[in-house]
Amino acid sequence: MAGLGALPATAVIYMRRKVPETPRYSLLVQGNKEEAKRAAKFLGSDLELDKGVISKRRKLKDFLRDYSKTLMGTAITWFLLDIAFYGTGIYQSASITPVFGSPFEGNQLTLTQFQADLARALFLGGIPFIVGLPGYFIAVALMDRMGRKWIQVQGFAAMAILYFIVSSVIVTSGVTVSGFLIPSTIAFAIYSLSYFFIQFGPNTTTFVIPAEVFPVRYRSTGHGISAASGKLGAALTTYVFPFLLSSIGIREIFILLAVISIIGAVITYILVPEPKRKSLEEASKEEVMEVNA
Repeated sequence: MAGLGALPATAVIYMRRKVPETPRYSLLVQGNKEEAKRAAKFLGSDLELDKGVISKRRKLKDFLRDYSKTLMGTAITWFLLDIAFYGTGIYQSASITPVFGSPFEGNQLTLTQFQADLARALFLGGIPFIVGLPGYFIAVALMDRMGRKWIQVQGFAAMAILYFIVSSVIVTSGVTVSGFLIPSTIAFAIYSLSYFFIQFGPNTTTFVIPAEVFPVRYRSTGHGISAASGKLGAALTTYVFPFLLSSIGIREIFILLAVISIIGAVITYILVPEPKRKSLEEASKEEVMEVNA
């Protein structure tokens, strides 16, 4: 199994060596017009250049002066998204079991029963993700109509509403869920909708926006810092939430997730720029200078 997992990575190494650098990076950072033309041709277009151009270099203090607000917006919202995204998994078994029943019932199972229950558990666990999947495609379809920023704002806002609804209808006994104040099928639908708006919202836009709002010379750095912030949120949730579950309970956790989602919407509105229908140079406020080459 470990060897099979190495095959895709090996294929990526090979294919990456065959893919040219992006036209903008080749031209604006490396100053290589021929490589930029080759990259553009690889992408199915022709690049006509009369003069050489290059992206302006910035010192760290200049970058922070011009882009610290943007970097805070992309990094913090990705951090908050991953806390909410992984935190939502706490509700999964509680919402699925009342509707579909619980697998692995009984202390002694035959191998055939165990395999059947395992397959069923995997399928049921994937249902919310299947429900959420169309959210990706809707986000892509509306990306240049609604805008990345507003898709992210409404996604966070919808998540907050759904988390508040869950916290108000859930019935707990200690740290476990004993039932709901509404029919279990409706509770499951609410849970699935939270995944839909995660996908039709920040889980799509948090990795799209950082790829557009930083100058090409610093684009991968800005995106990498933002992505690393998201992974920090995921790690924090994985290790801290089990302790929170035992100390404050699942209802309070969902209130916490709702508050986090509200903060995500507010930070998006205040700090994140809107790159809708703009060229990368416009969206990132790229400063391009002519060179004699």
